[in-house]
Amino acid sequence: MLRFLFLLLAGTALVGCGEPRVVPVDATFTYDGEPLQQAAVTFVRQGEKGGRAAFGSTDDAGRLSLTTYSPNDGAPPGQYRVVVIKPPENEQTFEEVEVTDAESMVKASAPSAAEAPSRRNKWVRTLLPEAYADPGTTPLTCELSSRNNEFQFELSSKP
Repeated sequence: MLRFLFLLLAGTALVGCGEPRVVPVDATFTYDGEPLQQAAVTFVRQGEKGGRAAFGSTDDAGRLSLTTYSPNDGAPPGQYRVVVIKPPENEQTFEEVEVTDAESMVKASAPSAAEAPSRRNKWVRTLLPEAYADPGTTPLTCELSSRNNEFQFELSSKP
C-alpha cells in the first residue's frame, strides 16, 4: 500500500511539471478590409505575471497560428497586447542606427560632442503604421480565456 501511494504521488508530481497550460487561439487579421498576409504577430502578456510572449505569422487568408512552447500550441490565458509587423519583402526587419545626441553626452559627462558616447537604436521596418509595432502603442488587445478565443483584428492605415 505504501508503495502504491508513493507511485501515485510521484505520478502526480510529474504531471504537474512542465510547461504552463495553453489554449488554442483562432485569430484573423485584416488591413484596410483586406487579409493581412505574411505579417509577424506577437502576443505580449500583460499584468503582474508577465510571461512568455506567443508569436506567429499570418497566412494568405490573414489567419494566425500562435506558438508559445511548441509549434501552434496557442498561448496561456491572460491579457495581451498584440504587436503586428509587416516587413518589406527581401529586407531586414530591424535596422541598427548609431545616434549621438546631447542627452547621451550630458549623461556620460563628456566634455565635448566628439567624446559623447553613441547609442544604437533598433528601428523596425514595417509596411504598417508604426503604432502596431510597439507593445506600448498598439491599439490591439485581447484576453485569452479557457473558452472561446476567436478574434478578428482589423488594422487600418489610420490607426
